[in-house]
Amino acid sequence: VDFEVGSRIMEVLSGKGLSVDINRAEFILEIEIGPQETIVFDNRVPGLGGLPVGSSGQVLSLLSGGIDSPVSTFKLINRGCRVHGIFFDNRTFLGRGGYDKVVRLAHTLNRFQGGGKLYIVPFQNIQVAIRDHCTDSNRIVLYRRMMYRIAHALAELKGYQGLTTGESVGQVASQTLQNLMAVSCVIPMSVFRPLIGMNKQEIIIQAKQIGTYDISIEPQPDCCSVFMPDQPNTRCKLKYLEADEKLYAWEDLMASALDSVETISLDDLD
Repeated sequence: VDFEVGSRIMEVLSGKGLSVDINRAEFILEIEIGPQETIVFDNRVPGLGGLPVGSSGQVLSLLSGGIDSPVSTFKLINRGCRVHGIFFDNRTFLGRGGYDKVVRLAHTLNRFQGGGKLYIVPFQNIQVAIRDHCTDSNRIVLYRRMMYRIAHALAELKGYQGLTTGESVGQVASQTLQNLMAVSCVIPMSVFRPLIGMNKQEIIIQAKQIGTYDISIEPQPDCCSVFMPDQPNTRCKLKYLEADEKLYAWEDLMASALDSVETISLDDLD
């Protein structure tokens, strides 16, 4: 085949100054011969690669409407996990826009796997309690500690093997090393952070590649922006966080939120 095709090419392009150099070719024409068809091509486009979906287990992604968490979700899908989403909803203060946006993001991500679910957790009562009873500067980290607890409880209930987030070191106040530790320590489950060492531009490039970027940049607030303190604490101390949590009935609020979870089967949205 090489000889026949190569000879024909040289014949057609005679007089063009072409020559054959097997070791240092400037142009390579490839041919794949199958049982029913033959493909001729001069370029290879890398696919997504990765592992078969579900071969690594199932995880729960803390999915927001931002750029980062959809990319972290995709990265776990790419490594063979079936990834389900959990969204902390505060329509009472923010309206329905953020909810609709996250549903579209989750649906977009589900096309890489199928079988995904999105769990919607009402979070407004927890946020109001933290606002009313706890230290202002600790507010965002206290939100995150409750999100982790609820996500862990739901993951255990559903038999998932871990959580994943879009956190990256130093990107926002709640993602300093000290605050990440202060959040992670409230649960005994593995938390996968595939973006931990990536910068924002790297994350944006991947978001564009997987088709989530244009949705993510739509101007809709997420629940962490509710009651945002003027000066969030970048180095929360555990003893003060635990003291804050003694000031409100977080266990009861968590149980109530878990009892009110809405489940969306993403395959049904196709």
